[in-house]
Amino acid sequence: MNLMRGKLQNLGHLCGIFSKRNDDFNILRKQTKKELRKHRDNAYKREIISRVRASQYLTGPYSEIDEATQFINEQSDLVYIRLEKITTINGWSYGSDREPLTTTAEELIQNPKLHFRQTTLHRFYKAFQPKTFAESFFIEGFQELDTILPYYYFRPWIHSKPSPHLSGELFGPKHDSNVQHRVYRMINLIELLSKYSYIPTMDDIITGYVLKRADDFRLVLSAGHHRMAVISALARLGFVQNDRLLVKIDKMHAQKSGGEIDQNWLFDRQDSKRWPAVALGYISEKGALKIFDSFFCDQELSVVATH
Repeated sequence: MNLMRGKLQNLGHLCGIFSKRNDDFNILRKQTKKELRKHRDNAYKREIISRVRASQYLTGPYSEIDEATQFINEQSDLVYIRLEKITTINGWSYGSDREPLTTTAEELIQNPKLHFRQTTLHRFYKAFQPKTFAESFFIEGFQELDTILPYYYFRPWIHSKPSPHLSGELFGPKHDSNVQHRVYRMINLIELLSKYSYIPTMDDIITGYVLKRADDFRLVLSAGHHRMAVISALARLGFVQNDRLLVKIDKMHAQKSGGEIDQNWLFDRQDSKRWPAVALGYISEKGALKIFDSFFCDQELSVVATH
């Protein structure tokens, strides 16, 4: 009965999604010509040059975090974290050579004139088009998560139930203009990061919230996905020697995402019974932990090597 109710709820939500205007819920993430032109022309280059000349970027000593427990007493929002501990919103580790956005950045570093249709990202969008939420996280054999649509934003430790809201998801199908848009942004970042290095301010620093599993942790990005991909690619190719990155802990992420718990930036696996979606009965604790644990796995992305 619960399974059928879940399917009917999702069907109703999906009908609602497609009844909205396309720009309210743009599943294919089609970009306008104006937006493409802005990034093709590297609209932020002048701002970065001005920042460098004025030395308007973050400096000073910050803590280096190696274990999850170090976050508990950390006072500053700014910390250094190893690249391998940082993930996309769908759990791809930027330290993995299987992450498609970083792999595409590598290709563009080696060949800036590479056509967007020849990139790994374009192939990935064609090959990886999950039909369920479970598939989008590579979770197999768990029927409860198969009743949720992949287009929904749902993190049981933050949300009481899924919502039809996409936020930087990395799977197809996507319009070709989406790949073009990402490629333009990464080419611009390759130029700027190669010349000026990573010089963030509090307004545009790479940002994320923390998942804690015993002493291990992951920083799940909420801002800075393309910068992170390019920095990871530069590091992987040997252009960057430091394997740590200055990031900002997004202590308001849960509130911005409709979260309903007090601790809104560090989510501990051992608190799973108190997570909103579990406590309110939308999902089982086992199902919630399946999603949580997927952020600590190296996802299989055989499509990356496919030509």
